[in-house]
Amino acid sequence: MIGCLLLFSCLKMNLEDASLLMGGPRIKFSLRKDEEEQGREILKKLETALLPAAASLSSALAEVERDGAAPVLPDGKVGGNGAVLLGDLDCPALLVSRSGKEKGHILRVPDDFALVTSFDRERWEAVYVPCGSDQTVKPTSDTPLLWAALVSSKKKGEGDAKDSRTAPPARFALHGHALERGSRGIHIPISDEETLFSTPEDVAALERLFDSAGYFPLHRTFIRRGHGFFILGEGSSEALETLRTVVVPQIAPAPSAATPPAPVAAEAGQQSWQ
Repeated sequence: MIGCLLLFSCLKMNLEDASLLMGGPRIKFSLRKDEEEQGREILKKLETALLPAAASLSSALAEVERDGAAPVLPDGKVGGNGAVLLGDLDCPALLVSRSGKEKGHILRVPDDFALVTSFDRERWEAVYVPCGSDQTVKPTSDTPLLWAALVSSKKKGEGDAKDSRTAPPARFALHGHALERGSRGIHIPISDEETLFSTPEDVAALERLFDSAGYFPLHRTFIRRGHGFFILGEGSSEALETLRTVVVPQIAPAPSAATPPAPVAAEAGQQSWQ
């Protein structure tokens, strides 16, 4: 299998696409459904915030796909996902989109979402609760990276008193597989390594990128080489503004001199879930 992956790499296909073509799994970490009373209590406690957060994330991910920032991968599923941090860092709960989204499917609220209540780096295991009636829903395969982006890296940064005083909290993340080879014309921090997705190596590369480039809010957009972009924001409005002004212009073909780009109208009533 390693030889095949190297061959696909030579053909300009990233390692994950090659793995999916060969029937490899998307989710490469263990999953444990929280079926105890504690999981139901967490859902009930966060119900007021969870529903608007899920609705906001569903709308944002629909826009990511519509803009071409979340292409369909070799397994036929969309390459894009997102998360919202609910609660606080002492008792984090990460609302994430489901694994295996079909092209054009608008995520149902709350059925197409899961609440991840912990991620164990040693066991490489996520504990989660499906948010709706569909108990077959699993959290996105990029849960380890989303947890690292919105929970682990923030905890690490709390040791810097200056950052903790001045930095607004990143609570919203969008990810799409566009820009996996980097940006053009503007600088977006990009990692050096290309790895399989959802692996310890994948997360370690993202965390090294945060360390070297500077975590939110110094930078709001990052690129994992061979994987795609990550946008961090305080809420959906800020994340979508970054998508529209930073990421989407990198995807669309550059306009000719004779055809100036049309202005982008702000969406009426677009509000953060917060």
